[in-house]
Amino acid sequence: MAMRRRAKAPEADAPGMPQSAPELVIRVRRIPVARGVERIKRVVEFAPQSFAAWLVLGSGEQLLDNIGAAEGAYRQAVNLSPRDHDARYNLALTLLQRMKLAEAEQISRQLVQENPRDANAWIALGSALQGQARLPESIAALRRSVELGGHPTNHSKLLVALHYADDVDPITIHREHEAWNAQHAQPLAPSGGPTYRLPSSAQPLRIGLVATDFFGSPSGYFILRGIECLDKSRCRVVCYSDRLSEDDHTARFRAAAEIWRNTMSLTDEQLATQVRKDQIDVLIDVGGHVGRRLLTFARRPAALQVTWFAYVGTTGLATMDGLIADRFHVHPGEEHFYTEKVQIGRAHV
Repeated sequence: MAMRRRAKAPEADAPGMPQSAPELVIRVRRIPVARGVERIKRVVEFAPQSFAAWLVLGSGEQLLDNIGAAEGAYRQAVNLSPRDHDARYNLALTLLQRMKLAEAEQISRQLVQENPRDANAWIALGSALQGQARLPESIAALRRSVELGGHPTNHSKLLVALHYADDVDPITIHREHEAWNAQHAQPLAPSGGPTYRLPSSAQPLRIGLVATDFFGSPSGYFILRGIECLDKSRCRVVCYSDRLSEDDHTARFRAAAEIWRNTMSLTDEQLATQVRKDQIDVLIDVGGHVGRRLLTFARRPAALQVTWFAYVGTTGLATMDGLIADRFHVHPGEEHFYTEKVQIGRAHV
């Protein structure tokens, strides 16, 4: 999670403890996350009353997917500063990840009561309500967040929730996705049309996959074999990974790819630039609105862009050319609810 507090930058690295905890907090933000977490643990060991250190430790543990440890760190921060917004908000997010929904709802309600114009607090509240299957309340909270902030990620969370509401029909869902595209993606589309490499029979097709799921997750289990079984004499695979933590499945993804890039530190625009440099012919989104890189695809960095798996509906993007699906994902007659051209596979995909 983003830290709002700033402190004086430290001088050069030195063994032992720095003069103040805030100095090491800033230093941690300039080195790899795993090393930073180890350093900040030293801070809280010697300075357990450092609120900023506990907050940064929680953020680092969260980035490494150590959600239990992140929760513990955020609880320490809240104990030290019970009224701090960042500490309570980040604690609520970790509670959501750990499915401690009632407590997450309680904290989120406190935040929106204190500041009814806090778009992120409304998102946390909406997510907690959605996890409890209280869909009308959840959608109302998520929509309020969109009205207040209009952030693309917040808006995406509303789109996800709409799929679970019994009283929302497919036409409405499609229109809501098109509205997301018009508001967030369409302004980013290249006006003059980018220049692309022309593939030839003598050159392998360059395929890029953008995902957070290159590890042992439900999506990861599924897409791994698809990548491993590609004919590497006819194509080259580039994986753009939006996750820091790795496991045994990540090693297999790395082995199946010709190029592996961790993209956590890149903006959407920087990632689009990297895709163009890699001369990707086909760019595949594995995430849709539960991912976080649709605004890279909005910039049209590849000649052909398709979405596959992980998300049940249309992305709504005018720059997303196709959707890889099967007859269970998209039933006959439902194709017009998708902005993308639907490609139905012959097997379960």
